[in-house]
Amino acid sequence: MGSNIISTVVTAQDGTTSKTYTIAITRAAAILSSVSTLSSLSLSAGILSPAFSPSVSSYTAYVNNGISAVTLSPVADQAGATIKINGNTVTAKNPLGNIALSAGENTITTIVTAEDGKNTNTYVLKVTRLQPEQILPDAGGNSTVNNTSNQVIITSPAQAVTLTVAAGTTATPSISYGNLISGGTGTIPQTSINSPLANVQIPAGTVVTGSSSTWNGVIYAPAVSSYDLPVVTGEITTVGLIIEVGSETNSLSFNKGVRLLLPGQAGMRVARVHGSVYTEITAVGSSDTQAAGDALPADGAFKINAGADLVIWTKAFSRFITFTQITDLNVAVVASDKNALTEDLIKGANTDLNHITTKLTNPLPAKLPGGSEVTWTSSNAAVISADGQMLNRPLMGLPCPMITLTATIKKGLITDTKIFNLRILPLANQAPTLTAILDQPAICSTPVVQSIALSGISAGPESGQSTTLSVNSNNNLLNQLSVTSRGSTGTVTYVPVPGASGTATITVTAKDNGGTDAGGTDTISRSFTVTINPLPLIHISNSAGNSLSKGNTAVLTASGGTEYSWKTESGIISGQNSAVLTVRPAVTTSYTVTAVNAMGCTSSQSITVNVIDDYQALDAMNIMTPNGDGKNDFLIIKNLDYYPDHLLKIFDRSGRIIYQKVSYQNDWDGSFEGSPLAEGTYYYVVDFGAGKNRLKGFVSIIK
Repeated sequence: MGSNIISTVVTAQDGTTSKTYTIAITRAAAILSSVSTLSSLSLSAGILSPAFSPSVSSYTAYVNNGISAVTLSPVADQAGATIKINGNTVTAKNPLGNIALSAGENTITTIVTAEDGKNTNTYVLKVTRLQPEQILPDAGGNSTVNNTSNQVIITSPAQAVTLTVAAGTTATPSISYGNLISGGTGTIPQTSINSPLANVQIPAGTVVTGSSSTWNGVIYAPAVSSYDLPVVTGEITTVGLIIEVGSETNSLSFNKGVRLLLPGQAGMRVARVHGSVYTEITAVGSSDTQAAGDALPADGAFKINAGADLVIWTKAFSRFITFTQITDLNVAVVASDKNALTEDLIKGANTDLNHITTKLTNPLPAKLPGGSEVTWTSSNAAVISADGQMLNRPLMGLPCPMITLTATIKKGLITDTKIFNLRILPLANQAPTLTAILDQPAICSTPVVQSIALSGISAGPESGQSTTLSVNSNNNLLNQLSVTSRGSTGTVTYVPVPGASGTATITVTAKDNGGTDAGGTDTISRSFTVTINPLPLIHISNSAGNSLSKGNTAVLTASGGTEYSWKTESGIISGQNSAVLTVRPAVTTSYTVTAVNAMGCTSSQSITVNVIDDYQALDAMNIMTPNGDGKNDFLIIKNLDYYPDHLLKIFDRSGRIIYQKVSYQNDWDGSFEGSPLAEGTYYYVVDFGAGKNRLKGFVSIIK
């Protein structure tokens, strides 16, 4: 197919001359089919839904759990087309067999490609292999369920279905119309349910709607259920049968009448619970026919006896209860006991129930004269307990709560209640708060401001109140005693009276503005002690009396303490850290001692030593023995060092000056011009300056 070239070469007689003739022939291509549809599609087990049509691309099928594999047989419309099932190429004469099925939905994809290789069609088949507990109806639409297989799967909207519940079945059987239901509604086939509890007949073509758009299409066969019938005062209720049929999660409504037969329940009252609403079915039908059932309004129902059985025609599935009721003689007893239960029996020591300030009667009545038993409940057990013995009154300024105390009176099956309204009065004003204050460590009676911190200051538990503080002392050991506060904290300040000693008790009082009416408390006091130790009483004595000749020493003796320390001043010789201080001042000087007593308190005292220039402290020796033995080797004039501005002159008997020196240092050794003087008496004069005294004397040199 395509282009073909034919060449003809003609050669002349001479054997060399030639001519070529060329013919180009094009052969047209074959026309290939573009058809990519199937003419048939069959499955070895299960029924395709919908029935096969070349134009329909999606199908479903269901098989029982015992079918673990299927064979799919597709046939193409054109023989030249290719077919792939789940990616494997097959032909109509070689269908793909043994396609394994898992429990649940299995997707089988068939792709048909046309002969021209261009056009394709895809057919999707979803085969659902049922779970072990699920079954399909047989060809006649019949199925029997038991404890092993308890759910029938319905796939056709046209095939009539009959479900029989085997005797001894304890599991709740169900019918699933899942693929017929969309958005919580759908049309279901004629369905019959035969159960020992009830017989159910749903007509063909019935539209069923769940109360939720997510309803999964499962209808449960009648099963034993339970329900607490509404209590009717004065009646004893005897329940015959309680069954539930329909859906666990949805209320189901039907557009046609559904017949429900309850064996052996003829003559019983019957009620239903639909959409959580309890309603007794009181309407009695005139005929037991489909037409009468279809004539019911939406969600309507009526009852009719059929021999020993009770028939209910309904357009809603729900919970159905059959019962009887008779009058209970305990009604009158409970009513009488209720009247006998009065306010006076429970108010306790309170004047009435409108002014509750203390607990109620202990105990509250538990049994009444007619024999009825009483139980109690409180609407707010945090305020008053059910037995009335725990009372939590509100704080002053808060509203008075109203509490409901309910007595439940019961005898036999008859129950009634009686309500008592209690008004709880507030508490009287509560005391303010102030954290306890510790006794203070002892201090000395120095005039230094002392501060004590306060905490925990409040008006108490009541909101909106304010506090003020005051302070006092039980004696006069303190000056400037005051108290201040800021929020929840405060400060007490005071100054010890100088020289005072002893123990003072300080009391701080917090007062709120809540008053003391009705036994309220508006104050709180906290006391603590302050111990003040005395300062040492210091006395200083001076051995020199009122004045001291310059150059002499004085002994200062302090008393009144246990430890002493003298301030450093000129002229101190010894004893600076003792009670006795020896001084030799050159000028009038004040000496200060600080003493500590046994209680650790300190004080200071000063004394002035008056120094006079009376030269009385000068004392010269009159014998010298200058032999180098260290005794009397020099002329010594005691205390001369305190008169540095002087001139010493020494004379012999003839009046000759043999030694002179300014500011003599007690170092003349009895020599003249380097040679020892002879024994004898020599005379000296110490000149202290114009207008001042002179010191005269003699010294004898002995060898």
